[in-house]
Amino acid sequence: MPITITRRAAAAGIAALTVARFPASAGASETAALRRRINVAGRQRMLTQRMVMAAAFARLDIDADAHIAILADANALFSQSLAALRNGDAALGLPASTKPEVIARLDAVDGVWAKLGPVADEIAARAVVTKADIGALAVVEEDARALSDAVVTALETAYGDAASSARLNICGRQRMLTQKMAKEAALMGLSYRRADNKRALGETIELFERSLSALIEGDRSLDVAASPEAAQAHLSAGAARWTDLKPALEDMAERGDADLFDLEIVAEERDLLLAEMNAAVEALETA
Repeated sequence: MPITITRRAAAAGIAALTVARFPASAGASETAALRRRINVAGRQRMLTQRMVMAAAFARLDIDADAHIAILADANALFSQSLAALRNGDAALGLPASTKPEVIARLDAVDGVWAKLGPVADEIAARAVVTKADIGALAVVEEDARALSDAVVTALETAYGDAASSARLNICGRQRMLTQKMAKEAALMGLSYRRADNKRALGETIELFERSLSALIEGDRSLDVAASPEAAQAHLSAGAARWTDLKPALEDMAERGDADLFDLEIVAEERDLLLAEMNAAVEALETA
């Protein structure tokens, strides 16, 4: 019998795909514009992982219809956001990119997106995920994630400095890691490059945990100060969610295999954690 995720988890996933709408104004500060760019560009990293994760869970027949809808939504949002980062979007408070180094990085993302986007479109249209689809997505998604990350770095360099935006960048990366861990677990469940995903899952768990600690308490080695009070509430809630999700992920990373029991926990908890990480990003953007 197909497994379904709860409405609460589904609603959390929808909330985590949104950013607050702050219309651009002539008086908006350069700092505010940079933070908005980093928020949206950083979210792109998460969407690359979310698409493959959703396809893998659908292939596992864990709420397949809902996960195909998640894939379609992530695909559409990535495309919309890529255009907004380039051309601007007044409703999102995003000015157009004018720096050549940023435009070059966006061009690179366009190149890989031309391969990834159509696969996601085809899956959504037929509402079935095949073994070949998983391979086609997995072959290009890491390039899409890495190139999207390079856009964030280029934005920091072109419009500000990495030190001033490091905390926002790291918090934004946490959104991506929630989906990356779930993706790696689901791919193990499909026996897709199991050894590689076992290793990657262990590394992703470690990076998420260290980054969460840095955001809450600060970390001199990362040049990151503790987050302000507005973000701390969401980070603390995220830490509580992490205690629910972490044991299942660690169990799979240790065994190098993924069973249905652990995968159901991941399907239920991952977007609840993502929602708190996204709320923390929003709080840091406006702090």
